[in-house]
Amino acid sequence: MKRYLTIGLIALFALSFSVCDDGNGGGGDDEPTVVTLRNITLTLPATGVTPVATITATAQYTGVVAWTVTPATGETPNTTPITTPFLPDTSYTARITLTRTTGFTFFGVDEDDDFTIANAPTGTTVTNAEGAANTIVVTAVFPKTAVSGPVDVSAIGGIALPRGGNDPAATVNTGTSQFTATIAWSLGGIALATDAKFAEPNEYTATLTLTAATGRTFNGVPPNFFTVAGARSVSNPAGSGPTITVTVLFFPALPAGAVAVTDKEIIFTPFPVAATPTGPASITGSSTQFNGTVTWVPDDTNFVQGRTYYAEVLLTSLTHNLAGLAANFFTIKDAPPNTTTNYDSNTRILTINFPQVGPPPGPTLQSVSVAADPSGTLTLDGTPPTATTTLTATIVPASLTGVNYEWYSNDSPTTTGGTIEQTGVSATYAPEFDAVDTYYFYVIASAGGVSRTSTVVTIDVED
Repeated sequence: MKRYLTIGLIALFALSFSVCDDGNGGGGDDEPTVVTLRNITLTLPATGVTPVATITATAQYTGVVAWTVTPATGETPNTTPITTPFLPDTSYTARITLTRTTGFTFFGVDEDDDFTIANAPTGTTVTNAEGAANTIVVTAVFPKTAVSGPVDVSAIGGIALPRGGNDPAATVNTGTSQFTATIAWSLGGIALATDAKFAEPNEYTATLTLTAATGRTFNGVPPNFFTVAGARSVSNPAGSGPTITVTVLFFPALPAGAVAVTDKEIIFTPFPVAATPTGPASITGSSTQFNGTVTWVPDDTNFVQGRTYYAEVLLTSLTHNLAGLAANFFTIKDAPPNTTTNYDSNTRILTINFPQVGPPPGPTLQSVSVAADPSGTLTLDGTPPTATTTLTATIVPASLTGVNYEWYSNDSPTTTGGTIEQTGVSATYAPEFDAVDTYYFYVIASAGGVSRTSTVVTIDVED
């Protein structure tokens, strides 16, 4: 009996030794190591980010995360994990269950034993339960997520421009996730009927009500912050709260099939010249595709020597589309050197930047006219029969000096394609005729780089 009892005790001791690697920290060569890695890496809560339910695994453990909204003081703790994106201005709690890998144990890890969360924001608190053999629970409470802040996207997209016969847009795809928009159309302050269609050349107004997305606000948005491509003007008050009203005035509605402007060259008057009036300025094109109104900046009464001016030209058209044109689309005919242009298709404003105004110029050749003496019908006389007249050029201003005159004859009453008969500083030319016919003459006067052409003088010669 004594021998059997001794054998049983020996067997019991051997059995207990053989199961020492169960994670409880027993002795022997295979004894597991107590986990030493205390810094846990996980996806931190941030507004709009979707919760991630696992941690970054380490050689010592893996882990799963259950995210809940942190209850307010006195509230019942939340137990249902969330999977939707984190909300702004909200505190979240992560319940992290760590599971040991082979060769490690949590047995021996004390309660609140200095676990941390990698890159956690200031104010995060981390606690842990006492470690068990295979698992441990770590709880991290994070401070409130950030409010995303004010809306900072100014461009409102998704509004089709008014075109004759088209239906007004009923919805707006704003092109941003920061806000949504509803739209209401009016004409002259009167709301459009639900079945109304655009008609040219009416100028329509769209009133937009913008609603900020979750985490966004219009607080801090300045007045007239928003833009709409192709609109004449866009206005809004200073932002306050989750909604804001934006008023959009459009250019006159074009025909549904309106084509783009092709007329690139603009004739502009006046160019800045010292001591001359700034206005009224005007623009024309080589066609009737558009019109324009000019505003000078600065708005002096007369151009001032040494000052730089630019002209803002608001282009309008009832027949052609002024949208979508390149910034350098337009050119200015005979503009002073170093003049530049910039066209904004959204506002329809062409900016013409002129060089610095130089000193006042001297007298400039304004015009030239021609008179014949004798004039009208001449009679051939003498042997051989001839007739003569004297053509005299008169310039404005008469005091201008250094004028050159080119006298031309022609076969038709036009000032192109003539034959030069005399050139020089003489303001007179005396042609001689020896045959019955009708003769045509004109003169081109030039001074200071400026040339002016007279009208045609007709001389009839008879027997």
